[in-house]
Amino acid sequence: MGLVILAVNVGEGHTLVSSFMQYYDYTIPVLLDTSRLITQKYNVGAYPTTFFIDGNGIIQDKVIGAFPSKENLEQYIESFVSP
Repeated sequence: MGLVILAVNVGEGHTLVSSFMQYYDYTIPVLLDTSRLITQKYNVGAYPTTFFIDGNGIIQDKVIGAFPSKENLEQYIESFVSP
């Protein structure tokens, strides 16, 4: 399997999240953590938090905070995708 990107929204409902995604024309899947159980399980204390999870479901890295640029994010992803 190639790269998969998922977003997790914490605390918001389907209607608000759908409106946000449509407004910004985002097309990635969004999982809803309305009860905040997943946020607690993964010990997320700041937003955004990005997890890099391998094909076996093992967390390889966790980045707290936003990436400074699109290029920076692309380089980071490339370091996990490339051999």
